[in-house]
Amino acid sequence: TPSDKSFEVPLNQLRVERPLGQGAFGLVYFGSAVNLPGDIKGPIPVAIKTLRETSSEADLVAFVQEIEMMKF
Repeated sequence: TPSDKSFEVPLNQLRVERPLGQGAFGLVYFGSAVNLPGDIKGPIPVAIKTLRETSSEADLVAFVQEIEMMKF
């Protein structure tokens, strides 16, 4: 659900390693998530999606909807 924070990773736990390309909403980077809660050990490879600063409110809504779909 949109209020479910268990999928969120604080910025200080993300390590950006290199750009992967550009998505519909902004740049996408390869990186790793570190110090995650629970039994997760070591850095976990992640894609870090960004939203352009010039994005509209509609872009933000669509971006959040895309993220919500990725949870499942």
